[in-house]
Amino acid sequence: MHLVLRFYVHPAFYEAVDLRLLAAWGWIVGLLWLGGRFLNFTNRFLAHVTKMVLPFYMLQQTVIIIVAYFVVQTGLAIPFKFGITVAISFAAIVAVYELVVSRIGPMGFLFGMGIGRKAAAPERRRAVARVPLRLALPSPVEVRETLRLIALSRRQLSASMLR
Repeated sequence: MHLVLRFYVHPAFYEAVDLRLLAAWGWIVGLLWLGGRFLNFTNRFLAHVTKMVLPFYMLQQTVIIIVAYFVVQTGLAIPFKFGITVAISFAAIVAVYELVVSRIGPMGFLFGMGIGRKAAAPERRRAVARVPLRLALPSPVEVRETLRLIALSRRQLSASMLR
């Protein structure tokens, strides 16, 4: 013996979900395209902070816990505690990196940066010819057939839920 649960969902629900999913997918693709188009560069600042990523990651939990231990004991509201913890932790991590990790050779090795290597100059990228975005749009016949199949599957789904 088994239990069968049946739910009925109004077909208009599926139409709304389809449009929202398509809109979300469009935003994601559009933002990725904008990032690839306008954030495809490098400079000395980016080369420097790229070297900081691993040491920053390794220091962040310890520093945040130490700072938060003292900040939580204050009588401030929680948003202020959060802001103070973030600001002081960020400043402390950057200071520890700049004053200790990057200047002492063995510390760089312990933090995964190698022994006493200077930062490499940022690589120069050649200009890439911009190719216009061309979409392969389906023909009207393909669109009509796809819509027919969607309507058919909705009818079958509604009929199966009503049984």
